[in-house]
Amino acid sequence: MKRFNIVVLNYKRLHSFLSNFEKIEAFDPAQDKITIVTCSPSEDERQRVKDFSEKYQVQVRYLTRRNFGIDQCARVEYFSGKIDNLQELLDTEYIFQFQEHYLDVKAPYSKWGAEEKFKVKGDVVPDNIIFDLNSLSRVFRENKIAAAFCDRNHPCWFQRAGSTYIAPNGGNFILSTKQINDPYIQRELKGMYHNCDNTYRWAVYAEYKWGELFFSEGRPYYDIKRDKIYSQFPRDQFYVSPDPVDALYDFYEGNLVKRILYKAKAGINKLVTSR
Repeated sequence: MKRFNIVVLNYKRLHSFLSNFEKIEAFDPAQDKITIVTCSPSEDERQRVKDFSEKYQVQVRYLTRRNFGIDQCARVEYFSGKIDNLQELLDTEYIFQFQEHYLDVKAPYSKWGAEEKFKVKGDVVPDNIIFDLNSLSRVFRENKIAAAFCDRNHPCWFQRAGSTYIAPNGGNFILSTKQINDPYIQRELKGMYHNCDNTYRWAVYAEYKWGELFFSEGRPYYDIKRDKIYSQFPRDQFYVSPDPVDALYDFYEGNLVKRILYKAKAGINKLVTSR
């Protein structure tokens, strides 16, 4: 079994990952692999991947998908085997998956506008972080880490039905791969895919859903930025959910009629505006 699968979720910004690959150290082609999941396939992208592969002497899997559900649906599709064979996915100990701009702190799309004084967005890696895969794998194995995060603003703390979770910004995190094969996880992924309506609201819901599925109190999690292991989530060490989490869950998991009416209304509006 290999060690890390570096999975990059891309839409027209692949250069942000390729030009910042040096932020991942100790990558070993004999132990690790790179998978690019793109919804903007082109000859230019393929040439960039080829040049990158030759430069670093590493094979890269270049997989394509339709542009639907933003990066969160790409995660659902990848984790559930809709894009790649599940056995291919499960042949590494860990999946380190992130948006293509996660490592790029300088790109204009990694920053807010003038109203936020051009601050770097929360779904971008913290400053001065280097991911040493040798060091990370040692920490993960010695402490039986279930998942890890490296969050600029700390993950979002939230509660549901008496349980406490955290949701890493943007859905960028490292996961012990064997969890994906759990029948419960696969059922939940199927539900997420079925409920995806290609809206930003669904993507926000999905971000919290990753917290429920993979970041629940009771297992060991590693905060790479703070070099700290958590099994409980003290509220004062994370930021508290600014979103109506219960309402999001109710819309996508609890009220089928509401979703049907919403989709019908959206279809009518689209028809009216197209005339």
